[in-house]
Amino acid sequence: MFEAHFQTFEEPEGGVALAARLSALREELARRKLTGFVVPRADQQQNEYVAASEERLAWLTGFTGSAGLAIVLGREAALFVDGRYTLQAAKQVDAKAWQVEPLVEPPPEHWLTRHLAAGDRLGFDPWLHTSAAAERLAAACAKAGAELVASTATRSMRSGTNGRHRRSARSRSTARNSLARSRRRS
Repeated sequence: MFEAHFQTFEEPEGGVALAARLSALREELARRKLTGFVVPRADQQQNEYVAASEERLAWLTGFTGSAGLAIVLGREAALFVDGRYTLQAAKQVDAKAWQVEPLVEPPPEHWLTRHLAAGDRLGFDPWLHTSAAAERLAAACAKAGAELVASTATRSMRSGTNGRHRRSARSRSTARNSLARSRRRS
């Protein structure tokens, strides 16, 4: 009779689907020679409320709150949420696969410095982080002797988004040429 356009009251997916997604992400990270990956709740415009097609965090973890961040490493994964969502996150995510951690105090960067090792490579999608957030991640990686690497590892994994986020071949070529020209000038 009525169709929900902005909000649904359906239960998020769980169980096998989420475990398979976490496993698939880890396989993709290994293929790209990355130690881990940071998955924020934000979209490219840093909106608090994102379209269903941009719900990366919910897709990967099952957590549907409006503030959070996930960090996936080879053997462990953490979901960072603010105080409003502590109970919700504990109910929605698989406690065997995810540690629920505070988002603010201590921040995720503190967790990274304890869990990354020298030589590790942490991936992040630069379209989904502010420059300040990327700088904090880079500083945490440097403190651990690791490297922050721009990557779009999660874009090709989610169904329904394959064509929307990819640059055209011409656009990729233009970006590569611009980068090469700037390096030659330096």
